[in-house]
Amino acid sequence: MTVLARTGGRTSTAISLVPRYVRHLVMHPYRAFRPVTCGVRAWETAAYDLFLNLLLSGYVRISGRPVRPGTAELLILLNRIAFLLDDEFERRIRRASVAFDDLIATDAIGRAVGEMRSYLAATCDPAQGDAIRRLLRRTVEEDYGRYAVSLEKRTTASSVTDLLEDAAVDSGVVLRQLAEVIGMFQGTAAPRAALADFANLGLACKFADDLRDWRHDLQCGTDNILLALLARNPDENRRLAGASRMGLRMNEHRWQRLCPRTFSEFADLYRSYHTRIRAAPLRTAADLMMETGRVGYLPKTDGQTAARN
Repeated sequence: MTVLARTGGRTSTAISLVPRYVRHLVMHPYRAFRPVTCGVRAWETAAYDLFLNLLLSGYVRISGRPVRPGTAELLILLNRIAFLLDDEFERRIRRASVAFDDLIATDAIGRAVGEMRSYLAATCDPAQGDAIRRLLRRTVEEDYGRYAVSLEKRTTASSVTDLLEDAAVDSGVVLRQLAEVIGMFQGTAAPRAALADFANLGLACKFADDLRDWRHDLQCGTDNILLALLARNPDENRRLAGASRMGLRMNEHRWQRLCPRTFSEFADLYRSYHTRIRAAPLRTAADLMMETGRVGYLPKTDGQTAARN
């Protein structure tokens, strides 16, 4: 039976994470600069901050050194820019300019970039802040530019190979860049093992996103690795269409029953990235991200809205 890769049992993982989650829900240790209100958003924000906590724990495990205070806050600001850029890119692709300088000219992204610059100015010496900004700009010029040109030139439906190459930039490079920034914020280069682990975590998270968001992506015509694999299997595609019309919850076991070939291919690809993540906290972060798709949760929005606020 095909099963999505997992580091440990669901119960043991939940028990180990609950104390951390409650701490972020009640105390908001990463949110002194951005207060959290009560309600649904607070629960979602605590889950997102728990994910960031696992990222930092993984970095510490690899580097053997604690991170300086304020590192998580910087990651929140960077991820906010990344998510807002992705949203604006999706709105503009093949309709308007997706040049980076045009994207950051929008009000929401411009404000987010301004907040990050202000934070760097308040927490880093000028040389360190400039080095981090140069790193981010280099990523934009090299990786984002290549990614944008590739998508704009694509005239046919994206293949699975295309989507994996896109994910290597859209997800893998973004997480690898976080590891680089963490290192520079500490005043040292990030270990190579951290760069590799974070990049593989980014790719694993892409699979988690696509499993969770398949309904949204199907309705909107958004590229999705799982749906691209499904297109290879017409019978399974029809069964999924029927399940979708009936509003069935597509948890892991239902995917295995209705779309066994597709889900086996999807699980094998996911496992290939999950098993490359060596630091245990980062594997747990992948497990946490995959959980909503694994249980067939029906999201009301696409992606992590907490990362955009």
